[in-house]
Amino acid sequence: MSKRLEKTNISDDKSKSKSKTEKSKTEKSKTEKTKKNKSVKFADNEKVMFILFPGHGNSEKDWNNLYDTVDKIDKKITFTSSLKKMGKICYVSFPWNNIFYYMDKDGKSRFSDDLNFYIEDYDVKAYCKKIFTEIKDFKGKFVPIGHSIGALFAHAFAEQYASRCAFSVTIDGSFLTGVWENQVKNISRYLKYTNDDLIELKLKVVKGNKNAINELSMISSSNILNSVYKSKKKYSNLKLKVKLISFFNIDVSNDPVIFELNGCKIKESIQMKKFNNNKYESTMFVDKSHWPHWSHDSRDIILSIIKTNIKNLVN
Repeated sequence: MSKRLEKTNISDDKSKSKSKTEKSKTEKSKTEKTKKNKSVKFADNEKVMFILFPGHGNSEKDWNNLYDTVDKIDKKITFTSSLKKMGKICYVSFPWNNIFYYMDKDGKSRFSDDLNFYIEDYDVKAYCKKIFTEIKDFKGKFVPIGHSIGALFAHAFAEQYASRCAFSVTIDGSFLTGVWENQVKNISRYLKYTNDDLIELKLKVVKGNKNAINELSMISSSNILNSVYKSKKKYSNLKLKVKLISFFNIDVSNDPVIFELNGCKIKESIQMKKFNNNKYESTMFVDKSHWPHWSHDSRDIILSIIKTNIKNLVN
């Protein structure tokens, strides 16, 4: 497991002017800048740390992929650059995703060659404990953000360390209520593997064996899902300890699997709201892909809602 903490640097105006007029202008400029960038000042005070849990097969770099032409005009405006204006960022890099380093040239540009992981690392709660151990000295509040299967980790972290978390965010995440049977019904055959089996597969992976990469990919996702869904009844009426903000994408498609998946997203939102009221809110996008934080309009909505909740925390 690797992570990196990044801090937004704020440069203060340093006027060397000797005249009272210029000093006055400088002080005015500082005041205006503070008012305009309240969230930036908030970040400098280290009140919030965002913990980014990526989806399966995604890396730290994938938080900022760009889908549309608007973003190509100004690539400095990205999901993480905007988060940095509100707080610190802790990037979580799941080592099992590094199998894709050995897939092709693109994988080598996005992942590490580190394959240091074992069956026990797939336990979501245990892995969250490892993350917390590394960042527990941070004095402010945590905001776990999880995309896809990373949502299971974001939610688990918030529930395990509720007193340290302001709220959590999931982006087109795996279901917390276990409402999609297709997501769990075919995973049993991937739960039989041992650490010795993983070592044998890793030896094939480093040689670029695509079958081994795909097999290990399924082993990883299946064991992660199982660590959450094995106590399925526990998740049927899920009551939250910490506010959860969910963002789902609804794909317009005639595909019956996609149709069922869309229905499950709506069902989960209704069920979560029913049992949690003010501790849960959801936003549905249409045709923004599994990565709505990549498109500028849906990304801006996500960031705006996060920023509003951060301001509420400050006030």
